[in-house]
Amino acid sequence: MNKNNKWIQDAMKHKGALRETAKKQHLIKGDEKLSMEDLKKLEKEGGKTAKQAYIKETGRKIKTEKEYHYKKENKK
Repeated sequence: MNKNNKWIQDAMKHKGALRETAKKQHLIKGDEKLSMEDLKKLEKEGGKTAKQAYIKETGRKIKTEKEYHYKKENKK
């Protein structure tokens, strides 16, 4: 597989770093999921955290879109 096709995997070098930052800022507690609101707040912070939040948000949108199309295809 071409290196350009793995850009998301390469971008997620430190798994859990975004979640740890959110916990430090008291946006989430324990095993809560990061909401889209939380991601927007983290994006405003800037730097690496903003990039991580943006990638997480993009990944969530892609996943949601795929699930929608999968459900739509299976209704037929």
